[in-house]
Amino acid sequence: ALDVSGSIWMIDPEGGKMSWSKITSPGAIISIAGTGRKLYALAGDDGVMFQCEPSAGEIKWLKAAYRNNSTITEDIRMIAMAGDGIYGISSKGYLYSGDHRSEGNLTVRTMAISSGSGTVLIISADICGLNDSYTGLVKRAITEKYGLPSGAIFINSTHTHFAPVSQNWLTWQEANQRPDSTYLYSTIRNAMLRSVDEALDCRKPAMLFFGRGNTDIGYNRSLAAHPELYDSSVDVLKVRYTDTGRESFLFLASCHPVFSTAGKLHYTISANYPGVARKLVEERTGTVNSIFIQGTAGDINPRDNGEYITGEKLANEVVAVAGKPMTEIEGEISIFLDTINVAVEPWGKSEILRFREENQAKPGDIYAEKNVKWSDIMLDHYEKGTMASSLPVYVHTVNIGNWKLVGFSRETTTEYGFG
Repeated sequence: ALDVSGSIWMIDPEGGKMSWSKITSPGAIISIAGTGRKLYALAGDDGVMFQCEPSAGEIKWLKAAYRNNSTITEDIRMIAMAGDGIYGISSKGYLYSGDHRSEGNLTVRTMAISSGSGTVLIISADICGLNDSYTGLVKRAITEKYGLPSGAIFINSTHTHFAPVSQNWLTWQEANQRPDSTYLYSTIRNAMLRSVDEALDCRKPAMLFFGRGNTDIGYNRSLAAHPELYDSSVDVLKVRYTDTGRESFLFLASCHPVFSTAGKLHYTISANYPGVARKLVEERTGTVNSIFIQGTAGDINPRDNGEYITGEKLANEVVAVAGKPMTEIEGEISIFLDTINVAVEPWGKSEILRFREENQAKPGDIYAEKNVKWSDIMLDHYEKGTMASSLPVYVHTVNIGNWKLVGFSRETTTEYGFG
């Protein structure tokens, strides 16, 4: 229930005593609505809508939507839920239905390759990233069903910045720290397992070919004055099925899917340029499937401000490489999992305190807020005596004959691409 002051009250019907208790509220609220799992609250003047899960115990409100004057321009004053939809009434009395803007191209795609007694799965997911504990759950499910070892399951995130939150980004705003559990453990997990099932079921005799091209889709955002510090390689793996002659492609490039054309695309769920490139490659080659693998893109941003420009450039190069003589890949499959402990020298406590103080003086700056959160985490390590002297990087290597694919657990920078 909502009172006239904008406070929210709750009754627990299973608690025995039927009485109202006040719960934490994200400011002065003018309307509330709920589903079986989530409670939504609409703030007054700025039109921000928040959500929380009361059943989770601790009430944590996260921003769900706001009037950005691009996709949401209406002055909504009341909200209601019906079925799977959310509805709003504006200050002028008009009724609106809420609509997630999406290009509908977030996918999980898997290539299953068997040679001799070995099999490897290369899984590409249109998400920003996943925690190791989560990929461990997915791998265990695949191992239990098919008997494949963990090292035979290679998972790559395309790293699109336009997908729902899929892991805990500790230093960012709270909405970036709490993935939706249904999305994580139902939508993504089930998509991964279905994709693996289909890839293993669809294996047919085929020949593999490799080729390499170059593209200018990115630049080094950390060292913009050094354009040479950008691994511009485009690696293409072509699969040609021996019974039909049909082809499919796996291609790899190194660039952040982070920029979009201004306006509504900025608020649209999408795979960004990898989705555009895949679609164009399939249309121009007549293939039924293509897979994008993200490379060493940690410090590489798109050169062009638009997913369609970047996607078209990349697709053009993939098609060009596929049309030239390519090297046949032959041989057995081998896999390796390694850990490298990288030595680090943490800042001193006084240095962190000074850094925190400098950033604390910048209210409203999301990067300053991030730096304050980071400082608090570091100071907590000093307090507990748990400050690390090294950080592990997990390295996953898959060899298919004379072709090598190497994956890193962190957002690897362009210099590793050269290596």
